[in-house]
Order: sequence, then C-alpha cells, then structure tokens
Amino acid sequence: MKKLFVLLAPIWLLLACQADPEAIYFGKDACHHCKMTIMDPKFGSEIVTNKGRVYKFDDINCVHSFMAESQLEPDDIRHLLVIDFSQPQELINAYNATYVLSEDLKPPMASNFAAFSTQEAAKEYLDQRSGELMNYQRMLARLD
Repeated sequence: MKKLFVLLAPIWLLLACQADPEAIYFGKDACHHCKMTIMDPKFGSEIVTNKGRVYKFDDINCVHSFMAESQLEPDDIRHLLVIDFSQPQELINAYNATYVLSEDLKPPMASNFAAFSTQEAAKEYLDQRSGELMNYQRMLARLD
C-alpha cells in the first residue's frame, strides 16, 4: 500500500495544481473585483494563475481594475480569457481577441467593450452599429 501511495502521489500533486480555465456559472459566480453576481453570458472574463487560482469577472473593466490594484504579476498569469460576444459563454484568449468599443454595448460595468474571437465577427457586429475595432493593447489604453 505504501508503494502504491509513493507511485500515485506525484500524479495526484500534478492534478491538484492544474492551471486550467473553469466555466463561469452565470447567476451563481461573483465577480472577484466588484463582487456582483456574473449574469450576462456575452460578457465576462477569467484569470487563471500558474498555481491554478481562478479569478472570475463580469466585465473587462473589472479585470483591468483588479490587475491595476493587485499584486498579481503578468508572469503569474497562465490564462487571461474573455467571453466571445458572438458565442456567449465561450472563453477565448484575451490577448488574441478583437475588441469592439461601442455605445450600443451594455456590459455590466459600462466599459462599452465586447470581445470577439475573430476580426470578421467583430466587423460583422459593426456592420449594423457604430463603434471602433481594436486589439488588446489599444483596448487597455482606452480603459486607462
């Protein structure tokens, strides 16, 4: 029995420290920054640290504020994810997303940003609305 434990302990430790994204449970999970219940499946984001800690947010604005106020370093982040506006509840890589800034958007914390997995999807959204396309860096600059 002792040998079995010695053999399985490293596997158990690896599984316990996984740094994988988690689903956001709308209507149940709370935003780590503002503490509001995350309700809208078209908005939201998540940080997963290298140690496997998961922080969930209701708006990209809350992620930005959390990052500015926390002692979490960029090197500590394994995943920075946002919800794809065109595919509600689908988490995508925040750094690769295309963002739309539009007064027509009504995110929970009034950032007026939505994330899209492709530039084509973002452009399709803007075909019928006013707004501006931007990448992750430009979006962050606008939130500052």
